[in-house]
Amino acid sequence: MHTQLDAQQKAADALQADNKALLERLKTQEQALLETQRKSVDWWLALLGVLGGAMALLFAALPLLWTYNERKAIKEKLTEADRLLDRIQGHADKAQEIATDMSQLKRFESGQPGPAQEKAAIAEQARQAQQSTSLSDRDRLRAQAVEASQVEQATEEQAQRAYELWHALTIFDATDRNAQFNAGYWAQELFEKTHAPQRQHWLEVLGRHYKLLPTSHSAAYNWGNGLSAEARVVAPTDLAEARKLWAQAGQKYAQALSIKADDHEAANNWGNALSAEANELAPTDLAEARKLWAQAGQKYAQALSIKAD
Repeated sequence: MHTQLDAQQKAADALQADNKALLERLKTQEQALLETQRKSVDWWLALLGVLGGAMALLFAALPLLWTYNERKAIKEKLTEADRLLDRIQGHADKAQEIATDMSQLKRFESGQPGPAQEKAAIAEQARQAQQSTSLSDRDRLRAQAVEASQVEQATEEQAQRAYELWHALTIFDATDRNAQFNAGYWAQELFEKTHAPQRQHWLEVLGRHYKLLPTSHSAAYNWGNGLSAEARVVAPTDLAEARKLWAQAGQKYAQALSIKADDHEAANNWGNALSAEANELAPTDLAEARKLWAQAGQKYAQALSIKAD
């Protein structure tokens, strides 16, 4: 009986010892797990701390980065603005150059004497003006007309083209004195190059243009020349009509001299017209012819008083 109890006691003691060992092992494992978890939490906290510091630095640097980017953008915009200003200034300079050229082209008068170099410069200005996109259609048309007028000893075809261009400008604006003068000039060129009845047509056309220029001595002078030339052609078949034309020519020469008193060519050509009329009249009315020759002598004397050589 005692032996059985001893055996049971020993078994109970062994079981208690095993339980104690198991509890110790469980406690050790629990402590290891807690330590691992603590280290893991410390790592994450450290990581969060590092990330928080980095974020703080980033947020602190953002204004600086923003300012830098703004300054960079502003600098780029200023550089671009400088380039634009340079382009604008270039366009402004070109526009001013074109405006200066156009002011010269607007004063252009066909048939005026001048150095070949000056005429070449005007022709070049006209060509450049035609290529400008900043000019109006009217200004480009004027440039075309000026270029078409830069011909020596123009053919009838060339004179016709020049007249049409200047006439188109008078349609744009009937008060354009420059266009009216040049249209009259080229109508006169056509008058001299054609025969009746076209000749009479162009005499009327040049008169329509020149009559709009009552203060232009060149228009009056040219008109006088045209009337005198027509009188010479008409005189052999219609002396009465020729005398009317010579009288009108004298009025135009007088007008030219009233505007420009030192126009010796107007006085000289007036003398020529009177002399031509006297020559035609002499066979039938010598007395009247002598009066006309005397008047012609007065005009020649006037021309010599203006230009002694």
